[in-house]
Amino acid sequence: MRIRLLLIALACAAASLACGIPGFAAPTPPASPIPVSATSAHEVQDLLEAAAASAATGSVTVTFTEQQLTSAVALYLEDNATDPQLTNPQVFLRDGKIQLYGTAVVQGLTVDATFVISTSVSADGQLTFTAESGSFGPFGVPDDVLTQISDALNEWATGSIAPAMTGVRLSSVVVADGLLTVTGSK
Repeated sequence: MRIRLLLIALACAAASLACGIPGFAAPTPPASPIPVSATSAHEVQDLLEAAAASAATGSVTVTFTEQQLTSAVALYLEDNATDPQLTNPQVFLRDGKIQLYGTAVVQGLTVDATFVISTSVSADGQLTFTAESGSFGPFGVPDDVLTQISDALNEWATGSIAPAMTGVRLSSVVVADGLLTVTGSK
């Protein structure tokens, strides 16, 4: 009897996910969907390269918008994953954190996914990311998945950001009001 009740409860939770019943859905993004464009995605690389070139004169500050980062993440996932685990990414920069929203496939179910990511500068002057929390629909993301996300983001930063900023040592990163700003020097 107990197993039957558990199965009924799980079936109701799955049905509510599929139907979007309030109280069982993932948090909704804080703003309208951000359009994705190849131009905005390429601006990220252009800004990094310009910052590295100007760092020779002293300090450098680079600011990225939500549209640039959303576009960069979307194109990165499209170009580098044969079977992406996250689609339709949306990057919001609010309350000192990166808020990543998207659609995920979890054990055959398509659900809204949300991740809250903090960013900092490591002792060696590199940008680092930590996935602090997340949800697949109404369910929390296990710690091992958060660790995998943190590792993937840091691998991306090492492979994409660090080479473009060769010779630049970052000193700070600030996330506020829809912008991510990094500061560094040669």
